[in-house]
Amino acid sequence: MGAAGPTVSPLGLGTWRGFESPSRRCADILGACVDAGVTFIDTAESYADGQAVRSLGRLLSSPRRDAFFLSTKVFYGNSELPGTGLGRRHVRAGLHWTLRALDTDNVDLLQAHDFDEETPLRDVVTTFGELVHEGRIGCWGTSRWSAEHVLDAVRLADEMRLPRPVSNQTQLSLLQQTADTDVLPAAPGGPRPRPGLPPRAGRRPPRPDRIQLALAWVLGRDGVACTVVGARDPGQVVECAASAEQSLDESTLGLLDVVFAGMA
Repeated sequence: MGAAGPTVSPLGLGTWRGFESPSRRCADILGACVDAGVTFIDTAESYADGQAVRSLGRLLSSPRRDAFFLSTKVFYGNSELPGTGLGRRHVRAGLHWTLRALDTDNVDLLQAHDFDEETPLRDVVTTFGELVHEGRIGCWGTSRWSAEHVLDAVRLADEMRLPRPVSNQTQLSLLQQTADTDVLPAAPGGPRPRPGLPPRAGRRPPRPDRIQLALAWVLGRDGVACTVVGARDPGQVVECAASAEQSLDESTLGLLDVVFAGMA
């Protein structure tokens, strides 16, 4: 993530839906992630009114927790964590609630789930920077922020000699390409080379299906370190993981540009 940020797996598992309870299916999905080299797990205090975080806390008991890069977000709260925004009190309360629910002392990445028009950006940068220095989070980032807001946060962090945001989680697909021309060029620190998922032994990667093609296109964008997907079962993890083995040539990229021109 960024030129100085952590290295993460190119594919990540999102828990927005499907992780309302620590079911056997969810445990099998996480097992499939380990087998496929998918180590980035994305969640948030607000997902399923906090139940997604609680489910992960039960499913990622030590030593399994160490196998994953855990990312969570604060802003929207839940029924146990009233209030919204990126004020110092809410951010700290949200992280404290999350750490207790996960039964851990720290998370690898904490992201601001949205931009807060009510809280001065200098205060936001200060709060997240303090949490990094305290060791409660490994690094911090943003989600759904504009390029202007990301660059302002980077500038303020440098002025105050605090840790920069290392990520900006945003929507990007063949049908949603706005980030490709707006947000990604402002990615904190620029793109950082990342290893692909382990190749399948003994044979070349198969030709991609539609899902793998779409994910391979996203992973090929400059500034993209990881793409987060959901999964209903372990098979979908395996199918999506194959996208990281794909490298689209210029002719394929040109064809995709023609097909999706004007649709994004």
